[in-house]
Amino acid sequence: MSPTSSDGSRGTSADLGSAGDISTALRTSELRYRELFDSMSEGLCVIEVMFDDADRPFDYRFLETNPAFASQTGMRDAVGRTILEIAPDLEPHWFEFYGRIARSGEPSQTVGEARTLGRWFRISAYRVGGSESRRVAVLFNDCTDERRTESALLASEERMRLAVDGAYMGTWDWD
Repeated sequence: MSPTSSDGSRGTSADLGSAGDISTALRTSELRYRELFDSMSEGLCVIEVMFDDADRPFDYRFLETNPAFASQTGMRDAVGRTILEIAPDLEPHWFEFYGRIARSGEPSQTVGEARTLGRWFRISAYRVGGSESRRVAVLFNDCTDERRTESALLASEERMRLAVDGAYMGTWDWD
């Protein structure tokens, strides 16, 4: 049975501490989050995906970015702006990728090229908020150098294969 107060109402209570304790704990938690957000080497942004009347994603707005965002993407002062304001020729597959996450809530990872930005990215993306939210958190690394190195290695292997194949043009018998 629940305790009865002097005014006859019933209920239970838990000691959650003073408002000051809760406020201090909240500030401490926010500072830890901000420190991680600001010090990580990966780019991180929160975007809001924009959908047209037919529920097709067509753009997204940057709501928050960390300091590594600019060095990883080359984009400065992105918060509050849309990607089409910054990179009007961005490939549509990015809208589809983030739109799918915003709609479904299913996290996804990919490696993809943003030709407009001249970069490749390794990306993990997650919906932020409930089922009605169109916000997506994007954690990413610029992997352009890795992709260029991989491409150069593949080209070198192909040249070596052609040279080896060409070296067996025939045999000679020396008397």
